[in-house]
Amino acid sequence: AEACAALKKAGAAVFEPVPKSQICSQLYGGPQTANVRGSYEGKHVNASFKRTNGCEVDRWEKLGTTFFDVPLQ
Repeated sequence: AEACAALKKAGAAVFEPVPKSQICSQLYGGPQTANVRGSYEGKHVNASFKRTNGCEVDRWEKLGTTFFDVPLQ
């Protein structure tokens, strides 16, 4: 239920990759990665998440550890 609530709050845009032109802080969040495949709101999803910079950490945090179930250091 928590994972579904996090996904509903984040919305479909969370599955979009960070634009290459986006300026991101070089804040390393850890080595964790996650791939999400399936469908959401009737649309195919194939998204990768990582914690390598501020933009990627922000995407990860929008879904939270309840969605990914990956321990953070």
